[in-house]
Amino acid sequence: MLSKVCAGGLRASPLSAQEVKGEADAQASPKLRIPTDNQLATLIVSTLIALNQANFTGNYSVIRELGSPNFQGANSSGRLSEIFADLRNRGFDFSPIILLQPKLLRKPAIDNRGMLRLTGFLPTAPERLNFDLLYEFVGGRWLLFGIAANTTLVQTGAPAN
Repeated sequence: MLSKVCAGGLRASPLSAQEVKGEADAQASPKLRIPTDNQLATLIVSTLIALNQANFTGNYSVIRELGSPNFQGANSSGRLSEIFADLRNRGFDFSPIILLQPKLLRKPAIDNRGMLRLTGFLPTAPERLNFDLLYEFVGGRWLLFGIAANTTLVQTGAPAN
């Protein structure tokens, strides 16, 4: 099952187009730029490592505090613990991702609300780590606004990418 949380709440499916587009007609600030490839990789890996550490310790306060004010307001540490219980209980260790390059399934984009969406996977095996991340630009930094993470079994003999 896909574990997903965002400022708008938990859902068991990937972030929808409606969630990404939003109802607002406001255009993204022209000052917002998609980060460089290295910055994108850092955002992805650091977010998922924080989730991995939260899963190992059972303490979700750090990942909560790394989020935007909207994310923090919508999610207590206890709620995050409940949302990621399945991934935590499976004991899936995705710390090796620190050495891997994320693979994006779609071009990074900033939507009309100024949110940066990154969707893809890390080529771990025997299970591939999939992610769907949404970031909000606050105080000159991209902060976590929404997170979905799950794993899928990599078929034997098939490339992980």
